[in-house]
Amino acid sequence: MLTVPHSRERIALIAESKSHGSLFLATGGAHITGDDFFKAAASNKRKEEISKMEVEKKKRLLFEKWSVEGLAVLDQKKAVNDLIGSELEKLLLMYHIPKAKHGNKGEKKKKWEEIKQRNEPPPAFQPWGPDDEAELCNLCKMDIKMEDTALERMRLIEKLKTKGSINNMEI
Repeated sequence: MLTVPHSRERIALIAESKSHGSLFLATGGAHITGDDFFKAAASNKRKEEISKMEVEKKKRLLFEKWSVEGLAVLDQKKAVNDLIGSELEKLLLMYHIPKAKHGNKGEKKKKWEEIKQRNEPPPAFQPWGPDDEAELCNLCKMDIKMEDTALERMRLIEKLKTKGSINNMEI
């Protein structure tokens, strides 16, 4: 597949290339332009960031769901002995206790009573908000500029080093 230099398609193909042959096919045998290569590397890094953010989103939305469900059970103001297994499970999940450690209904009651005795609040978490979603959407656009690449970051570092050296020179 022949691609146009500096196009998104070319950058995507270069980023996905695992061998010299696939790079040859992406560029049609032409030289890899510096911009395309660095943008492709930044593209791979951005994909990792997107993946991490999606995992974080899933986790925070799950914590939020558990918190809402747990608070709904607490609002019923039932005695511990009146709670059914699923309600106890929601309360334990609100405290981020994994299902694997819940045990049977008796063990769930015991764990819930221990938590109530300690009078500790549920663990705090940061809910997934519109700013987080906007950041994720912005990353997903994959609009990579040279300013986002390692080459540009290195250029800025060298520029700062040079300015620092010039300011410290004696005449």
